[in-house]
Amino acid sequence: MDAPAMGFLYGVINEAKEKITKNLDSNKPSYKGIWDIVDAKWERQLHRDLHATAYYLHPRFRWSPNVSKHPEINYTKDDATYMVE
Repeated sequence: MDAPAMGFLYGVINEAKEKITKNLDSNKPSYKGIWDIVDAKWERQLHRDLHATAYYLHPRFRWSPNVSKHPEINYTKDDATYMVE
């Protein structure tokens, strides 16, 4: 079985969090507990600069206006660009 495409997973997690927020009418007390669980798992197991770079380069997300909403993507992208140069 192939490993999941981490760039895609990174993007889908962000989309899921945005949908949760929207579905709960942006009421932070309503969605904060859910986000805390997702973020704890994400930070402990999945969040890596390489995955953020893969997300940025993934065609589905690369041209999305939402890609610039995530500051960690911009920092990671800049770090990756520096390493390639």
